[in-house]
Amino acid sequence: MASTTTRMTKCLKDGAVLEIGEALRQRSKAKKVSFHCIRCEQPVHAHSGGSDGVEHFEHATRNPNCYPTT
Repeated sequence: MASTTTRMTKCLKDGAVLEIGEALRQRSKAKKVSFHCIRCEQPVHAHSGGSDGVEHFEHATRNPNCYPTT
């Protein structure tokens, strides 16, 4: 049975919802960009596709009380 993981693909930046592709573009142009989780509003980092090729956000500090929905 294959496991599935929900990947966070949207975040907040300055109060606006941002898709992962746009966040990665902004990150490449600026030294410091702040992104936050839509659900808990804690800081998140944008990750380009790794070995699985899936772009996503991850909490900067693990938050066991927040589960990504987007």
